Amino acid sequence: MEPINEKQHYERGIGKARWMAIVLALAVVTVGVIGAQNADKGLTPQSEPSSQRVEYQVTGTSKLVRIQYLNDMAFDATREGEPPWRFGFRARQGRQLEVLIENLGDGTIGCGITASGKDLSREPEQATQILRCVAVVP
Repeated sequence: MEPINEKQHYERGIGKARWMAIVLALAVVTVGVIGAQNADKGLTPQSEPSSQRVEYQVTGTSKLVRIQYLNDMAFDATREGEPPWRFGFRARQGRQLEVLIENLGDGTIGCGITASGKDLSREPEQATQILRCVAVVP
């Protein structure tokens, strides 16, 4: 075996470093291309939003009503006042929706529940003591 001089040793080292740099560059490009393809898949818009805009509506000519409803946190809430009244929030599919109106005065009461602008439940105004609208977010 013949000893290698410094120049040959240096040239072999540079040659190996070039090959390592080429292999590393190809690996980085490959990972970048695969990552970009997978990132595009994650950004594809869904056909339906994950939640919908829900709105409760109370109408009528009564001067005083008590409104009981499931609020945006799915807890029971109560209000008293004069119609019209609206309450809006976002809710996911399958969420139970309910509004109950008690007529504490004279006149009519009505209620409605919409999701993304579409009627889910509606009771026309009528001269009654209690009225209820119930729905589920589609």
